[in-house]
Amino acid sequence: MTTLTKKEKDLLARQDRLQQQLEQTRQALAQKERQRAKRERELERARDTRRRILIGAYMMSIKTTEELSVELNGYLTRKDDRELFGLEPLEIESDIAASQLDQEKASPGGFATKD
Repeated sequence: MTTLTKKEKDLLARQDRLQQQLEQTRQALAQKERQRAKRERELERARDTRRRILIGAYMMSIKTTEELSVELNGYLTRKDDRELFGLEPLEIESDIAASQLDQEKASPGGFATKD
């Protein structure tokens, strides 16, 4: 059985402390990276929302509400959305939603394709 000298014990203790500090630093960096990524996702979502608002405002400036309603009739499926444009609710919302889901599954990338 070998015994360690005081100097060796001190070095081992220091090495352990350094390892703990290194692990704490790694965890702090990982947390900072997660926070940065979350903030970037939030900013991108805000940018996307702003783009959608601007596109909607543009469309409303070049089309009448009636023209928009006609164009959106085939696009809007939710009852609340249809009411916003004065459209009658669809008779079978679930069938339409299922049909759209089938189209998304059948097309590459999950996007409905136009023929």
